[in-house]
Amino acid sequence: MSSKKKRKLPPPPSRRKGVRIYTLEVAVMGGPMTDEFLDANPVVARTIVMLGDQTLEALHWAIYDAFGRFDDHMYEFQFGAEPMEPDAARYVMFEDTADEYMDRPATGLAPRTTLDDLDLTTGKVFFYWFDFGDDWWHSIKVAAIDLGTPAGEFPRVVARTGANPPQYPHLDDEDEDDEEFEDDEFDDEGRVIEDVTFVEVDDDDEDEPKEPRA
Repeated sequence: MSSKKKRKLPPPPSRRKGVRIYTLEVAVMGGPMTDEFLDANPVVARTIVMLGDQTLEALHWAIYDAFGRFDDHMYEFQFGAEPMEPDAARYVMFEDTADEYMDRPATGLAPRTTLDDLDLTTGKVFFYWFDFGDDWWHSIKVAAIDLGTPAGEFPRVVARTGANPPQYPHLDDEDEDDEEFEDDEFDDEGRVIEDVTFVEVDDDDEDEPKEPRA
């Protein structure tokens, strides 16, 4: 009785030999950061390692986590000499296909575009725009491209400079105001009870008849 050998399946693309491994230096260029935060953190950057078959959407989530964000927003990647360059190639999320923020069509979709699709070279710089209201801008520099057999989880952060900037700095101020507000005492009608000095009244005085007011 003959037995057929099971066909050995090839390893997934991200585990084959010769896969491109990208080292990306992501630096915050602008956003709603306070002067106090910037003084304490003149450089805010993360180094992220990714595989060539991973998408720009995966890079978005890697950056999102690397900077400690908690509220997702729209985003796009731009490939030009500077942010918002008119002729820059743009890779957007599905929800941005209406192009309400730009007057020209997108080049591609971030969830369908891998790093290998972009023909990146060492030293190349491109840009990531997160939250079209608060305008968090990041530069992304391709620090290295290596060939190898990946091990461990990807994407992953391998270096950090600076603290995580609060996504909404004004919320911290509101929290402080709320704490002060919570310390107040209120009456039944919701009015703040101010400090009041009470004066003791002698019981004998209460029994004495009062002179009529003129």
